[in-house]
This record gives sequence, structure tokens and C-alpha cells, in this order.
Amino acid sequence: YAKVKVEVCGKKQDLYIGGVIDRLDFIEHHPKTDRPAIRIVDYKTGGKQVNDSQIGILSDLFDVGNHYVFQTFLYSLAIMEELHGSVQMEPHIEEQNGGPIQLSASEKAENIMPSIVFIREANGDTYDARLQAEGAYVNDFELLASDFKDKLTFFLSKKMLNPDENFERTAEEEHCTYCDYRLLCGM
Repeated sequence: YAKVKVEVCGKKQDLYIGGVIDRLDFIEHHPKTDRPAIRIVDYKTGGKQVNDSQIGILSDLFDVGNHYVFQTFLYSLAIMEELHGSVQMEPHIEEQNGGPIQLSASEKAENIMPSIVFIREANGDTYDARLQAEGAYVNDFELLASDFKDKLTFFLSKKMLNPDENFERTAEEEHCTYCDYRLLCGM
């Protein structure tokens, strides 16, 4: 979980946001960066759209939305906070063989690399699962983490959890197809 301090109705509180990471790898010598890394992988079974693994600027995640990148950045923030000791992750994370994963800053991973693997595209010779922000690959999420967390905190406090903000249903009904909350909207 990533811990975010939000202010709702003048009261500050901690909010924990998380999810299930599909895959987490420790790479001793990453061939593209030549450094140790923790790679966070989110698998997607649908077809990749042009901008599903990149954003122009960080605020795009909160304005126009790229849910895939947002999700993977949120996972990256949670892992970063786990490594720095500010949050403890749920103990049910397991390796393929069933043993628990022990994350430790002593792993000496120099960076956190968020990645999305689009299953239908992954066999291509030039396929690269790393995410892009502002025209460059995100090889070290920590360079974006502070700005991402600030924007996330603002979005949650001033938009999503603000009782003075009206909830507006999306005009794009295809977004509602797999939404757990579609019945609340009358879809």
C-alpha cells in the first residue's frame, strides 16, 4: 500500500491505496540500464492502444487519465515506501514457489522500473515493457515519485474526496463495462 496524507473537510488523515502487483522482479544487472533494479510488471491481456504505456506529463494521469500507467506508478510508490520503511506491505505476497517475498533496501536496487506487458504485443522483437513519461523511459521511478505523490494527494483531497465536488459519470460508457461500481451510476 502507498500511504497518502489527505485533507477531507478540514481534517487530515492517512489513506492507504494499493492493489495486487502481478509480478515483482529483482534484477541484479538490467541490460538496458546497466544497474540493479526492481521491476514492477503489470500484465494486460487486451490490445495495446497507442498511449497505454506512456504519458506526456505527470499531470496527464489525473487530468486525461491513463489508468494503466497510473496503476503501475501507484504500485511503484507502494514498493518504494516499503523499501524506505514508511509503510509495511501485506504479508500475503508470495513468490511462484509459495515462499514469501522479503523486500529489503539491502538488496541495493538502484531504481524501480514500472512496466506493463501487453500479452498480445510482447512477442515482437522491439517490444519494451518499460513505461515512458515526458518522452523518456522511466528507469528510476524515484525521480518522479515526489511529484506523483503530490499530484495524487491533491487529486484525492481536492477532487475525489471533496464533498463539494460533484461526481460526474464518464461520457464514455465503454469505461463502465468492467467497473465494479457501474450499478451505483445506473449503468
